[in-house]
Amino acid sequence: MNHGIFRHGLLKTFLTRSFLGSIFRPILYTKSDNIHSDFVDPLNHFAIKLNQASNLEYRMLLGYWLVLVPKTFFEILFVEDEQGGVYFDVLNKATGIYGKECAYITQAFTLWYLHQFLKNDPNFKAQIGLSMDDVETVIKNISGNENQVLQYLNYFRYHFTDESEVIDPADWPVNYYAIICKTLIRDSKVLKGCLVRWDKKPLDQVAFATLTSKFFGEQKGQSLALKQ
Repeated sequence: MNHGIFRHGLLKTFLTRSFLGSIFRPILYTKSDNIHSDFVDPLNHFAIKLNQASNLEYRMLLGYWLVLVPKTFFEILFVEDEQGGVYFDVLNKATGIYGKECAYITQAFTLWYLHQFLKNDPNFKAQIGLSMDDVETVIKNISGNENQVLQYLNYFRYHFTDESEVIDPADWPVNYYAIICKTLIRDSKVLKGCLVRWDKKPLDQVAFATLTSKFFGEQKGQSLALKQ
């Protein structure tokens, strides 16, 4: 199913994603479309750089975890589908266009799950043939040593495994959601309304944790299929 800017017809897609985009995006894009477009841009840039590294081993696998998985996860949660439905109505409440920042956060969150799979499943690590060191080296080669993806990954590492208060894995998705909301919404009253949703509907938190766990479990299986 297409989401956001990818659910538009051929004409609108051409006018907004081609060389004419700078003219027609301000006219045809909604606020959520602009954020989605801004989100996709660094992922596309990373994919191009990845493809240009012709001698890079496991290019398809790295593209999967660093481009396709974060893009799909963010779109499932925050971007309208073809019927206009959205899991979390956050983009329309945003106070600015901070899609790029959301892309880096989502890439890092995706890598956090990949890190867990590699650390806790020796068979998966052996089959996939990658280590986190390999992944981080590629990111540094493409984006430089000081890049936001690894900065956010280190943030998740610290806050999810702090010995004084280890966060339950079921709460990882809620923390990700909170960071996305704080990135997009700079109005404190609107932000508070988004963050207290879990207090009012605790079962929603369980459903979100289940969705996230299932999603990344499926990506783990799909990435193994890429090696076959």
